[in-house]
Amino acid sequence: MSVIAAVRKGSQIVIGADTQDNFGDLRIPAANHEAQKLREVNAAVVGASGWALYDDLLGHYLPQMKNVRFNDRVAVFDFFVRFWRVLRKDYPFVNDQPEKKNDSPFADLDATFLIASPGGIFLVSSNMSVSEFQQYYAIGSGGDFAIGALHALYDEIDDPAVLVERGWPPDAVVLAWRGEDGVPAPLPAGHDVVAAPHTHTYLDYAEMVADGGASSDRGDP
Repeated sequence: MSVIAAVRKGSQIVIGADTQDNFGDLRIPAANHEAQKLREVNAAVVGASGWALYDDLLGHYLPQMKNVRFNDRVAVFDFFVRFWRVLRKDYPFVNDQPEKKNDSPFADLDATFLIASPGGIFLVSSNMSVSEFQQYYAIGSGGDFAIGALHALYDEIDDPAVLVERGWPPDAVVLAWRGEDGVPAPLPAGHDVVAAPHTHTYLDYAEMVADGGASSDRGDP
């Protein structure tokens, strides 16, 4: 489960991320490999959730840029517009997702970014829309859990670093429904987990053909 969270308390902003990295269905122990999901860009820190290749792309692209600033929504949007143009021009292996139905008329980065800077907390969605948050936000497959915990604890804890580390309220029971990866993550903290991965327990999927033939993605409940 991937989580990148940022919290603001007064003039202080803290951003943190997990270091888990999956290679398909293979999960490497932290002692052997840790993913670096945060990157310092001058006075800001940028976290990315999605394709791990984006860290390599940013690492290759940023040295070409001068005086990068993420002070406000306009500056953040301007950076990602330029980044998108470079992706399409200089990195021809970056394509839209094959066979992916997309009714949106806008670009699709297939990744989301969370930025903590002196100007605030900014979310860059996959369609490159930029949103600013005054208190907190989180992205990643565990982002919803983190946002719920931050909402519950924000007024109780003054230290933003402690808030970022908490993840879930102490007595929370976690419902893990976005696949099987979300089941083990809350266990080390002592949380009870209701395992209901959508791939096995949701009834709105079409039945598979017995001989392994193709079937539709969705069916009637």
